[in-house]
Amino acid sequence: MDWDAQVVTVSGPHVPATEGSADSPQVVVQQFQQFVRTFQDARHDFIYRDQLTQHAALKNYSLTVDLTDLRRYGSGELAERLETNPEKYLPLFESGVASAVLLPAPDQPSRYQVILKDDKQSRPVRTLGSADVGKLVLVRGIVLSTSDVKAKATTLTIACRNCMNTKVIPVHWGLGGARFPRQCDGSAQQPGRPGQQKCPLEPFVVLPDRSEYADSQLLKLQELPEEVPTGEMPRHLRCAVERESEAITLQ
Repeated sequence: MDWDAQVVTVSGPHVPATEGSADSPQVVVQQFQQFVRTFQDARHDFIYRDQLTQHAALKNYSLTVDLTDLRRYGSGELAERLETNPEKYLPLFESGVASAVLLPAPDQPSRYQVILKDDKQSRPVRTLGSADVGKLVLVRGIVLSTSDVKAKATTLTIACRNCMNTKVIPVHWGLGGARFPRQCDGSAQQPGRPGQQKCPLEPFVVLPDRSEYADSQLLKLQELPEEVPTGEMPRHLRCAVERESEAITLQ
């Protein structure tokens, strides 16, 4: 991987998904869009399409989805992808929800927030291990403390100090951050430009007014008393909630 150019180089039989393949982002977004528009419950109601229409009218850019419904949809492949790799597929799900709106408002964001719920059995906190990293898990616990609600960047606009070349980079959700390129690929780096000073290493600075932000809050979650073995100390998790999830926590 070339970290400066943000390019992944692949050798061997494993190649990235191409446009139009079953795993390409465009196809996956369309599949999530079709789920929202066409899924019907036992009473043959289009529950997610109706919920989306109501929320769009109220400018509530979120959708609550039951994972059980997603598992029942089609072959269940979408649910399996989402549960095994949420960092990749949840943003695609949110883009698919936004594209499912029949009459989008001019100020509608490019992604809705998808709030997931599930009725399967939760897992004790102390059973989580390395195999669960990067996957969706369901746990229950007691919220011991919360931080103040703060604004966290969701996308950063950065500019080169030398040539003012700008880039928009995503910020990882939760406790993640953003990776800045170390080298500028702007016009000053191109050949045939005499007299223009070459950009130095790590030239980028953040443009706060052109970046996007969302509410964020940290929680300290302790495992339930009945799940703590005799003689053991309770274990804790640090959780991050963002956007509409933060508002739900405050209720």
